[in-house]
Amino acid sequence: MLFSWHHEFYAQFYPLLKLWLYALALVLFFGGWLAWKNDLNGTWCFRRGSALYWLQGHAVWHVLTMGALGCIYWFFRSEKISYS
Repeated sequence: MLFSWHHEFYAQFYPLLKLWLYALALVLFFGGWLAWKNDLNGTWCFRRGSALYWLQGHAVWHVLTMGALGCIYWFFRSEKISYS
């Protein structure tokens, strides 16, 4: 019995995994790590009167790692399963 998620004609147009999502996840995670380290060291500090006071390293760390986890999810979600 042949079981497939996609017709074999369309399988030639789709790669098995979208590797760009994995690369983007690594970049986002590294950026989040840098934001976290800069926030811990105190180099990512804005005074209360500055226009960028709302931009905090801890918040940037959360947003970037959330994006990395989303990319990892969609990376593994892009896998095509076929049984022959």
